[in-house]
Amino acid sequence: MFGNMGLWAQEFKKGVFGFVGSIPTDLGIQVKATTAAVMGGRAIKNEAGELVEWKFPVFDSLQAAVEFAASKGFEAQVSKPAVAS
Repeated sequence: MFGNMGLWAQEFKKGVFGFVGSIPTDLGIQVKATTAAVMGGRAIKNEAGELVEWKFPVFDSLQAAVEFAASKGFEAQVSKPAVAS
């Protein structure tokens, strides 16, 4: 029903690439949660009880995103860009 789930590398907007899907936390960093993250339900409490959120890097190329994931031990599938109608 859900098709091929997992870690995907794709273009977000012209020239900016990153990850979608089931993104392992090993690919990101925890930062202090913004108000938007708290209100949007993306904030969690860390071990110290602070509100934090996960941030993930963006890249200049699709290849750089795939290589970054591989360097951390993960295989990112490449998502084909959507076709504008």
